Amino acid sequence: MALLLFDGFDYLPSNMNNYFNNSGGKWNISANGAPDLITTSNTRYNYGTAIGFGNYIYIGANIPNTTTVIAGFALYTTIGYSDILRFVDATTTQISLYVSADDSSLAVYRNGSKIASSPSNVISTSSWSYIEVKVTFSATVGTVTVRVNNVEVISFTGNTIATTNAYCNIVQIGQVGRYSYYEFDDFILMDGTGSYMNDFQGEERVLTLLPNSDISTQFTRSSGTVSYALLNDTATNFTSYTQDSTSGDTDIFGYSTVSSSITGILGVQVNTVCQKTDSGALLMNNVLATGGNTYTSATKTVTNTTPAILSDRWAISPYTGTAWTPSDINSINAGYKIA
Repeated sequence: MALLLFDGFDYLPSNMNNYFNNSGGKWNISANGAPDLITTSNTRYNYGTAIGFGNYIYIGANIPNTTTVIAGFALYTTIGYSDILRFVDATTTQISLYVSADDSSLAVYRNGSKIASSPSNVISTSSWSYIEVKVTFSATVGTVTVRVNNVEVISFTGNTIATTNAYCNIVQIGQVGRYSYYEFDDFILMDGTGSYMNDFQGEERVLTLLPNSDISTQFTRSSGTVSYALLNDTATNFTSYTQDSTSGDTDIFGYSTVSSSITGILGVQVNTVCQKTDSGALLMNNVLATGGNTYTSATKTVTNTTPAILSDRWAISPYTGTAWTPSDINSINAGYKIA
């Protein structure tokens, strides 16, 4: 599997309470509310948007039972002390990463007990740092390695579980402490399986491409004569949309492009923001078209009645069987269908 999740947070609306939800979306919000939307005035590379977390605010994603997990993300902080990344088994935190902006250090905790820490001054305050964490879960030979800007700052071997299970199945970002504020961008999550994306990747970025043309469309438009214009918002809104209930109906779009100089593309993710508006089951697929072939994701049951994200990832090109290239990306078409 290797590539579990990635997010650049570049599509978010200002009101995220209806977007990060607990009914089938990509992320679930904490009971204390949704994170803040960070605009281009303080985003990484002044690109897109980021998300910010105040006191007791965090989001989480469900993942398969995972024995080795690798996360990478950009972090911006000015003040605070709190855990910012947690790997959870059901309701119990196995391993968490704690940051102290007071001395710019990091520490690793097993269910609330510190097991390792970095030297001071390993993260930057008032600027972005790129942090990577790799955890293998075991009661005896578990490991935790933490890198900041490609430099190792923590290495631990020993007990990395707080339950009887040597895995996690939830990842959470944000914080459960007080007097803290952290901003996140360019989040990537992998496992240790397979031969690709199963270890540290170094500093990465997540680029969000928006639809810019209709290739073939069957869904009914909320207005207008072209579908892509209803869906290509830089920040997702819920007043323009397409809708359908007929099995097999599909919308496919062309997308904006990336620079030909980009190297080391780690994967493609198709995100569809959708909701159910009537009774009965709604089954949907994400669709990726490349090399003259069309690839359909596993079918998902949509139960949410507020907008949520359906995400599917292709770590390598399903057409070539090799890593994505800029020319591959720039010829992609993608969309969604009613199963």
